[in-house]
Amino acid sequence: MIFTVIIFIWLFHSGRIDISGLRTSFATDRWIWLISGFTLSLGCLIIPAIRWHLVLKSQESDIRFVQVLRWTWIGFFFKIFVPGGLGLDMTRGFYLMSNRKVKRLSSLSTVLMDRIIGLHSLLMVGFVSLTVYFLISDDSNRLAFFSWVLLSVSMLLIFCLAVTMVSRRIGKILRKLVPVRFRQSYDGLVHLYRSNRRSFFLIYGISLVNALLNVFVFTFAGRALGYSVPIWIASVAVPLMTLSSLIPLTPGGLGIGEAVTAEFMSSLQYSGGGSVSLLMRMMFYFWALFGGVLFLMGQRKGLPGMEAIGEKPS
Repeated sequence: MIFTVIIFIWLFHSGRIDISGLRTSFATDRWIWLISGFTLSLGCLIIPAIRWHLVLKSQESDIRFVQVLRWTWIGFFFKIFVPGGLGLDMTRGFYLMSNRKVKRLSSLSTVLMDRIIGLHSLLMVGFVSLTVYFLISDDSNRLAFFSWVLLSVSMLLIFCLAVTMVSRRIGKILRKLVPVRFRQSYDGLVHLYRSNRRSFFLIYGISLVNALLNVFVFTFAGRALGYSVPIWIASVAVPLMTLSSLIPLTPGGLGIGEAVTAEFMSSLQYSGGGSVSLLMRMMFYFWALFGGVLFLMGQRKGLPGMEAIGEKPS
């Protein structure tokens, strides 16, 4: 928490965050952009649940979508407080482990696979945008080039991790690292991923749609504050904000993402990066708070993952 306070003192003192434009947004037609951003940000919380549900189905899981949506929403709530943005993954893993009806190893693997697909699609959008920028521009901005390298390396590492699940040759090597008593389960889940490779094209496409929605939320947040943020700038700023928020120094990466976004945009002569990214984060936090309500409803019913929606534990 101390790091968060220090970062925000620096951001506000240096002028990298200035949300005074929000005061006048309702006095002008900019309120339309604000409402549009809030609406799209809701979609950015629902689509990840759809994506994860499809990944779960690839592992022959019969968990209902309403349950997946509920776990995901609660996960976004805890993501606010857990450093490194791991709140969503930890929440999903907790509820899967609490559900005796699912195969734990295969189901837990879907949490990792969903994270891989989500991150890769977001990085892909940023990578393509920066690549096009360097191809059509004579600008030799060092920070932009560093960002391109960072996105490229991150995307490559995530791609290699995904390949291990579908490549037989690499799979044989990894199998030797798995304890003997878990190898049968490991073989089963890898087989299911390999046999459902075609469905992952649909899943990845859905993830790309979600990545683009995030980009538009960033752009709309900028418009609401009076900043004109080009789509290509937003498509790079959002992945950088996401990556930097994974650094486990502050709750949910709060402050770190804003600082990185502000520096990146200012290096390209665009102002408002810190303010826009903070407003975008607040949009997501607004909807994520409803996940806390769902969690409390489940607690009162005695089992946070099941009974609040009418299911009984097995």
